[in-house]
Amino acid sequence: PDSPTPMVVQAEIETDLRQYAEAQNLLDQAVMLIEKKTPINKALRARAFYVSGNIEQILGHTDQAIAAYEAAWAIASAPYDPSDPWMVVPPGYILYQLGPMYLFKNQAAAALERYTQAMKIDKQDPFLYYLRGRVYRYNGRTQEAIAEFQACSAMAAQQWRCARNLGQIAFTQSDWNNVVHFFQPIISDNSQISDDYYFLGMAYAKLSKCKIAVPIIQKGAVL
Repeated sequence: PDSPTPMVVQAEIETDLRQYAEAQNLLDQAVMLIEKKTPINKALRARAFYVSGNIEQILGHTDQAIAAYEAAWAIASAPYDPSDPWMVVPPGYILYQLGPMYLFKNQAAAALERYTQAMKIDKQDPFLYYLRGRVYRYNGRTQEAIAEFQACSAMAAQQWRCARNLGQIAFTQSDWNNVVHFFQPIISDNSQISDDYYFLGMAYAKLSKCKIAVPIIQKGAVL
């Protein structure tokens, strides 16, 4: 009964079940227990704030969600403590939620700043390159976005989010061969996103390969 770890896990499950009041109550209890223990389990504390942010975001409480995610980010971005070497909080999953919220509030600079800080913490996470590439793309800085997505793909060839963005950029540039290059592997991996089939099918159509295009477009329509 005094272990905060299962409380945080249960709170995530309650959130999935849309039992938000029960989930938040569990998180409040968990945070109190976490802060009573020495040393504080920073990873678990960050997770609790993250789940709380998810709840606030689902309920449409943007400012409260940002505050919760920022609390989690503050833990992830804290200086490394050599005396507690295993207590490292990966920033990617937190910023995946926090960054877009700043974008929705037209605060792209805040999102970009946090992504850049996170990459100083964890340069080996391809997901962070994807996140920063999205901000560059949002700001119309296409070449910088391409560089980020390419770095992401070089680190993780099956990070389809990065390939998808490269394919979409190629589509806007009418670079049909590169659209096929980036989207065909995504489709071959059984994508369930209808837009992927649209982009690939239209690229084949633009290349006058309509026999290939038609079944791809049809699959997208089914999805």
